[in-house]
Amino acid sequence: MSFKEKGQFLIIKSGYDEIKNSYRIFFSLIFIAIIFATAYSLIRDKTITGSIQITPLNLSQMEDYRMMNARNFLNIYSYDDKLTKYDTPEFDLTEDQTILGKNIFLHDLFYEKIVDRDFLRKIIIENDLLSIKSFNKNSASEIDEFIQAYEVLPPIWTQSDATFYRRYEQDHILIKFSYSDNNTSELKEAIRKLIMLIVVSGEEEVLNSIKEIFGSSINYINSEINLLEENTKKEMQSMRLQYDLELAQEIKYLNEQILIARSIDLAKPMIKNELNITGEFVNKSTHKEGYLILEENVKLLKSRESADLYIPEIIPLKQRLNNIENMNFSKLLEDSMKVSPISNDFKIGNYNFRDIKIIENYYSNYFIYAIFLFFTIVFYLSVVLFKLYLNFNRNLND
Repeated sequence: MSFKEKGQFLIIKSGYDEIKNSYRIFFSLIFIAIIFATAYSLIRDKTITGSIQITPLNLSQMEDYRMMNARNFLNIYSYDDKLTKYDTPEFDLTEDQTILGKNIFLHDLFYEKIVDRDFLRKIIIENDLLSIKSFNKNSASEIDEFIQAYEVLPPIWTQSDATFYRRYEQDHILIKFSYSDNNTSELKEAIRKLIMLIVVSGEEEVLNSIKEIFGSSINYINSEINLLEENTKKEMQSMRLQYDLELAQEIKYLNEQILIARSIDLAKPMIKNELNITGEFVNKSTHKEGYLILEENVKLLKSRESADLYIPEIIPLKQRLNNIENMNFSKLLEDSMKVSPISNDFKIGNYNFRDIKIIENYYSNYFIYAIFLFFTIVFYLSVVLFKLYLNFNRNLND
């Protein structure tokens, strides 16, 4: 056997002897690694992130969410001064609309509701989510810690001052949770349930808010219509009083002319003229027409039963008043709710609760054991190789 072969044999033999003599140490290290891996898996934080992406609906393309006639929806209606013609622009909830002086976007309302942490706290309490291990009923800090892990990313949009048109660059709302807890299976299900409740409750809150706006709009419209009706009646009454005053003055004037005509015994007109039965009081009649015609004029004026027939300006006012009395605006608005997006099946966007993503941001227990065992074996072999190296150098020196 050559010197080289003898050296290789000695190295292998010494390595085998070293491993044979230290196998107890090896299994002890493995046992210790398992203990540490188990302890770490029990005490470590396990982070779970749950998220759902909500893409806004294009309401105008859906049959159940068709554009509304503006007069029949909220406060979007107008009329001319006679209330004889209506301005009825189409109303699309996907665009910016002014309602009672407010610019309302459904997705903005939804975002404002669900981003509120008090809203989240209310959901947690009302739905008995305090029963999961993460929420200790006696520890408000646990709930606050979970709420602080709540994140809502809004859609990103740009608005042109010239057109008041919104273009969504990131056309979705993202709800996220990121929280650590040992009871991962229970927490995972709780997060899934909570995200579902947030979306459903958020839509209910939006629906209630818009119904409140709807109700206030109905009251506003009714008050405006009542005011218009009252003012119209006052204007008509004023015209009638003015007519009665002018009629009395005309009759008085004609009676004075009759006295003059009788004083000079002028029965027939000095000039050919016709009776004034037009209702226009221009004081053209004089005693020269003769008291017979003047008395006939007075008789005709006194026989008038309805002043409205002789007031041309009152006709459009009566038409306006008739429209007001026959048009039930509140009924129209309430009926419009049944075919508008503000209905019981109202939804803010496209989503599927089965697609809620739950990401476990931590290693599994098997992976942890494998890592601990791997490093234990590496450490053990490193020690063995180091001792072999020392023995080899010692043999060379000998």
